[in-house]
Amino acid sequence: MLHRLIHSNLILKNKRAVSISGSRYFHRAFLRQSSKQLDINIKFCCPPGLNCGSSSIIAIHGLDGHREASWTALNGKLWLRDFLPKDVPCARILTYGYDAYTQNTATSSTQTLDSHAESFLARLSAFRKRSDTTKWPIIFIAHSVGGIILKHALIQASQAHEGHLVEHKWIAVSTYGILFLSTPHQGTNAITNLANQHLQHGSLSSETNNILLKHLISNSEWLQQESAFYNAISANFRTKLFHETLPTVLPDKSSQMIIPKLSAVIPGAIDMEVVGMSKDHYGMIKFASQSDDDFILILSVIKNMIESASSVVQHQWSKLHIDIIYQAEITSTAVTYMAKLRPSPRFLGQEEHITTLKKFFAPDNSQKWRHFLLYGMAGVGKTQICLKFIEDVLDNKYDYWRIIWIDATNTVTLEDGFTSIADDPQAKAIGVKRSSNAVLTWLAHHRRKWLLVFDNADGMDGEVHNYLKHLRPIHALITSRNCGLSAHVTSYIELLPMDEDKAVSLFHTAALLSNCSDTAVIKLSRHIVRTLGCLPLAVDIAGATI
Repeated sequence: MLHRLIHSNLILKNKRAVSISGSRYFHRAFLRQSSKQLDINIKFCCPPGLNCGSSSIIAIHGLDGHREASWTALNGKLWLRDFLPKDVPCARILTYGYDAYTQNTATSSTQTLDSHAESFLARLSAFRKRSDTTKWPIIFIAHSVGGIILKHALIQASQAHEGHLVEHKWIAVSTYGILFLSTPHQGTNAITNLANQHLQHGSLSSETNNILLKHLISNSEWLQQESAFYNAISANFRTKLFHETLPTVLPDKSSQMIIPKLSAVIPGAIDMEVVGMSKDHYGMIKFASQSDDDFILILSVIKNMIESASSVVQHQWSKLHIDIIYQAEITSTAVTYMAKLRPSPRFLGQEEHITTLKKFFAPDNSQKWRHFLLYGMAGVGKTQICLKFIEDVLDNKYDYWRIIWIDATNTVTLEDGFTSIADDPQAKAIGVKRSSNAVLTWLAHHRRKWLLVFDNADGMDGEVHNYLKHLRPIHALITSRNCGLSAHVTSYIELLPMDEDKAVSLFHTAALLSNCSDTAVIKLSRHIVRTLGCLPLAVDIAGATI
């Protein structure tokens, strides 16, 4: 986890390093912590010509780590570069570096775990596209909090679809196996304890990324929710969990298990194996020789995964049915500009919210300016409710001239969404330019009624508000995790998880157990949906994977 925290006591003014008993793992990259150079992005761990096969192994370090130094033993051996290519010549070995510094004498990273995951997906998808390896199988090796970032990234990637970051979806489809090395899935207070010790010893500045660290404490609600979401997709991957069995020496000369076994497991994950390693927290990812028993263990797991990865991932790609965007499907009531999305055939409940939307947007409602917000945590069903409502709109002649679905994830997707509307036949006929400003001007001056959907507007308060001001009066439906957008709309609903009975019904429907009366199965189903927080998306995915 916090490599620099543990090793700052190894740093002398004359830059000589001495070892504290039990902690002989430090990095030359950390000898000058005040002037550390960031090493960010996906990079080859060795020249690509040496191991340019058909699979990718990607290593992700933890907080306060480095994409090479974190994996390097005291004798200078970087096992990802010096040992692994000889044993798995069919794999391309990469490491990911990111701004992982939680404490620094100059400044600390202010990124959250969520933003780290988003950056990782963006960089990896761009790298795979650039290197023409989009469909190559992936095996991830993630240490400490790097595993939390990876897990969150795979959850996000699994929710992507055509029209919404589909290149991220491809990463989830291509992922075969994951090796989590001392990852705090259940949280750990040792991280905060380490930071406090160093602040008390005066070895670090008081500037700390508390935004990030607060999610990593024991029994963190955020981490529990992440594990529930991961459980719903865990059947898609082979998951191997490795935990430390030796304590790590701390700055005050005491010792502590940084990530104990109970913190390193993911209760309920499918196809999960838990293995102990005879190392402390930092020694787990450093191997001085190929004869190290723990290196041999890790190598055997990687080789077994590689043997099966190609055929399994190829099959997953063959099952991936990506509907082509229909940019101008003429229906009886409107031309829709949106991905070819439909509500889940297992859509269940939420009828009261659909009814509310129907009344709010009803043709006989005289209110011209109608903006409605659906907000709630991820996976609670916001997008599905929108899709179901739009399906009803198309079937029941709401007299909309256009229905426009915009991915509001960030400024780029907003811009691209509006720009694409310039291909509308009517827009082309009058020479509307391919720019968002030109499209907005055209839409704002159109006399007929139309519906605008902003999906996933989680961090875009100002941008969405500006669009709404520019386009009034219009009908707008917004989905977001951010309740702050309620200040900019005329009405809103907070969506909560399903009640347990409906969640069990959805789980059984997804698992093709609709008429199940077996009390043992029902009892197990209730346990599963409670573990998943009764979140519709997680419950639906979990049922469908059984």
